[in-house]
Amino acid sequence: MPVRAYTRTAQLLHWSMAAIIIAVWIVGYIGSETPGGPDSPKRLLINIHKSVAIAVLALVVVRLVWRALHAPPPLSSGSALVRFIAGAGHWLLYLLMIAMPLTGWAWASSGGRPVEFLGLFELPRLLAPNEAAKSFLGETHRTLAWVTAVVIVGHVLAAIKHWLIDKDDVLQSMLSRRR
Repeated sequence: MPVRAYTRTAQLLHWSMAAIIIAVWIVGYIGSETPGGPDSPKRLLINIHKSVAIAVLALVVVRLVWRALHAPPPLSSGSALVRFIAGAGHWLLYLLMIAMPLTGWAWASSGGRPVEFLGLFELPRLLAPNEAAKSFLGETHRTLAWVTAVVIVGHVLAAIKHWLIDKDDVLQSMLSRRR
């Protein structure tokens, strides 16, 4: 029986965004833990983090448009509850891929800091400088980062479970070239 697979474009978007999101998370974490100062790489790390995060925001829009135009393969196994949880997990990931860059952008704006994309252009500020908003958005962004990490780990563990325990085609649907 042929594997029900995502389109090649969906697979490319999935795997490239997975790599980019992991990289932006790591760079953001390292940047946040790096002490500031005149010779510190902190500013460079945070600027890279912001640029890549904006790319994630753009790519998630592309991904959502692609998904709207190309239905994913149906889930082939599990109870209705398991399929509901899988669907909810996927939509939570989409929500986080939107919320993370937006809260970071708003956080930078509220702190009076620019958000540049690869040094090519500066994005408009979402908020005027505001210490209360800066504090709230910073904490929200950091919390969402950890929530994102947990959800991604859950997503990976679910894929591994399908592969090793269920022995179904769920993981294969994101790897296969067949449709």
